Amino acid sequence: MIAISDIRDVARMANVSIGTVSNAFKRPEKVAPETCKRILTIASQLNYFPNQLASALVTSQTHLLGLMVSYLNAGHRGIAVNEFVRIAAKHGYMVIMASTDMNVEEETDVISRFIRYRVDGAVVYSDFIEGRTEHIKILEENGIPCVAVKRFDESYENISVSADHAFQDIAEQLRRYNHLHIGAVTSDLTMNDGTPNIRTRRLDTFRKKLEEVGLALEEQDIAVVHDDTMEAGGKVVDDWLSSGRQLPTAFLCMYDYLAVGMIDRFQKRGYRIPEDVSVIGYGNYDAGLCCYPKLASVDIRETDILMTAYDMITERIKDPALPLRNIEVDHKFILRGSLGAAPAYNNIV
Repeated sequence: MIAISDIRDVARMANVSIGTVSNAFKRPEKVAPETCKRILTIASQLNYFPNQLASALVTSQTHLLGLMVSYLNAGHRGIAVNEFVRIAAKHGYMVIMASTDMNVEEETDVISRFIRYRVDGAVVYSDFIEGRTEHIKILEENGIPCVAVKRFDESYENISVSADHAFQDIAEQLRRYNHLHIGAVTSDLTMNDGTPNIRTRRLDTFRKKLEEVGLALEEQDIAVVHDDTMEAGGKVVDDWLSSGRQLPTAFLCMYDYLAVGMIDRFQKRGYRIPEDVSVIGYGNYDAGLCCYPKLASVDIRETDILMTAYDMITERIKDPALPLRNIEVDHKFILRGSLGAAPAYNNIV
């Protein structure tokens, strides 16, 4: 049987106070790094682990954070979640994480579990849907600070995500490169119940930014597909070329994998990228760096978003009296080789 030591044994061997040992686990920022490292090493050697539930009875804190994420397998979201969990662990928190698919019943069940486990705070990292905040508000009503991404409500803290600057940069670059005929490719614009999803808002924003620089996105130049795969992107190219319609000189795809699929299919059918047609993606995922030329794309900064959420929720836990904040994180356009000057036949203003 493994012998289990208590906090007094750790304090004696580390030559520090019991309070310093406690801080090393719960508030490591209050302990000198070398001292903290020594305490944790000795604690490991002695098989000492603080009793979080017992501490919660005294401090009213469990050192648990709730993290609810929509579509965990989307893009770099898994990387962002790993970083959130890593930083939380570094500061003495354990994360209870759940993945949902934008289903209110699933989200409500997760939130009820966060309440039952008495998490100190919760982050809801969802994709945008108008409304659908009533079940999230239950957290604050139960005394649990909450930060929600893309689900705005005045009763908790919010992070909104803006693509305005990224789309403005794209529109200006298209104008500068003299692209006069623009196309867009997106997957379904509504949820299963008909509610407009985030892609509807993105498409509207892109159209508005084009208009501001004197360009237009016509309805007949928008291709809507049923999934965000490379195969779907390739099919858009085949369908467009077989239709006999004039081909836009630049396409914006609302997901990188659609864009990579389009580039691959265009090249297989004898088109040069970007000399004959330019392609822009959305997400800045690794797949866009594996094609040639590399994909110009919008970086949605998922790790930055979750790190901002972590800072906000832990600050509220430390000081519940802080006023509620609404913070905006901007997406960023990254220009790469898949976007270039429009072909000569298009250079007629």
